[in-house]
Amino acid sequence: MKEVFRRAFSGKKGKNFRVFMLFLVLSVLIWHVEKLRQTYTVTTRLAIDCVDVPTGYVTDPDMGKSITTTIEGNGFSILKMYLTDSRKIEVSVAPLRRYAEGGSIWSIYVPRRLAGQKTKIPEHLKIVDVLTDTVMIQLLTVSQRRVPVVPRDNIAISPQRTLSAPRKVRPDSVTVTATSNILDTLTAVWTAALQPTTISDTTTVSLPLLLPRTATADADHVEVEYDVEPYTEKRIYVPITGVDLPSGYSCRIFPPSARLTFSVGLSRFDMADEKAFRIVASFRRIRPGDKDSRVRLDLVGAPGFVENVTMTPSFAEFILEKDH
Repeated sequence: MKEVFRRAFSGKKGKNFRVFMLFLVLSVLIWHVEKLRQTYTVTTRLAIDCVDVPTGYVTDPDMGKSITTTIEGNGFSILKMYLTDSRKIEVSVAPLRRYAEGGSIWSIYVPRRLAGQKTKIPEHLKIVDVLTDTVMIQLLTVSQRRVPVVPRDNIAISPQRTLSAPRKVRPDSVTVTATSNILDTLTAVWTAALQPTTISDTTTVSLPLLLPRTATADADHVEVEYDVEPYTEKRIYVPITGVDLPSGYSCRIFPPSARLTFSVGLSRFDMADEKAFRIVASFRRIRPGDKDSRVRLDLVGAPGFVENVTMTPSFAEFILEKDH
């Protein structure tokens, strides 16, 4: 078979055959172009997009309503309509008549009244007839509730840097408008996930909000600010406090204080003094006369703006003395 094609496309006869095929292809293309320039009438369905929905209501996203229409236009526009799936019509809900009372309302839309309705079909196409008599459109009742925002950030701080304050989220909550079945289970609004980012200076990022399909909010994104500053290492000595002592006894602890080493931002260096920490030695399990003369030390109080805290020593010697 390959040999047959090789002979057909080689030599003088092959040249004539190639010219013939070229003209054949061009003829077919010209014929199709001429066909697409002609005017056609097709019957198709247009999906309904509701606009001007009254306050306090939303349309059902799974409504799936459409109308059957007859559309006229050239072949190019009709082909574009199907290829791009641009077969929609906007219907204003505002003038529709209420059909029934209840938790939701129903409205009757008479599609033959297409005057003023915006279609999303390609230009050069027009609707010449509507074959659907009526369409029932359901509007769902909604309410509002203030919900906190939870950023899904992925921030890493560069070496020798730290946060000088907790991250700031603006706004930190939004008013969500949704149906009761959504609001009853909505505890927070999350943002889109931020790509892993390393920052070395104060940075603000914008994160879009992720909402359920039928829900809306009074903001579509939040600003998250990270205050970053250099940090340094600091060492201080904090007095050790004895707690849970046996009744009628006091204690002496050696050494009387423990050394803390930690990282702290420059702006809060002076705030991280011995008064900001608390180290205790618990005598809950120690009784007078026990042979063990060591007690464990625990850091039970530290400010949230320090990091990488280490304590030396972790045990201390003690003497229990009976009160007189």
